[in-house]
Amino acid sequence: MLKSLHRITNDQGKVHMAFDAFIQIADIPGEALDEKYSKWIEITGYNFGVNQSTSATASSSGGASSGRTTMTNFTFTKYLDSASCKLMEASCAGQHLKEVKLV
Repeated sequence: MLKSLHRITNDQGKVHMAFDAFIQIADIPGEALDEKYSKWIEITGYNFGVNQSTSATASSSGGASSGRTTMTNFTFTKYLDSASCKLMEASCAGQHLKEVKLV
């Protein structure tokens, strides 16, 4: 399983990314303090993964055959801000997000 989780913790126990990361979601403005991404949502971590099963039986060429690839959900963590309620509301309503950008 390939996974990615990029975060570090400082001496006060707060989680900080090893680099700056922001998400922009259409119609849900954030409160990032970075000048370049001022209306974006600052994220403190993210996670995603890919799985591919393999078969215990060999193929006709002698190698193991592989199964279907599955992707895990992309999840992110963030501090509570003005976007939090709108994100929860969209999730509870089953709303599809028009456009999401990650930098």
